[in-house]
Amino acid sequence: MESTRAWQPIKVNTRGERVDQLDQEPLGDEPGVRDAWLINARVQYDSQTGSPR
Repeated sequence: MESTRAWQPIKVNTRGERVDQLDQEPLGDEPGVRDAWLINARVQYDSQTGSPR
């Protein structure tokens, strides 16, 4: 079902990294905490599957 994402808008965090579905968690207004959570989630995902999202 990866092909269904092709038409959806691409969101990026402050470091210019793609953010797909990860940014929908309500984490408060601090961008530092938010980015840290996003990067941590991405790193864990990559290390488990061996492929970037």
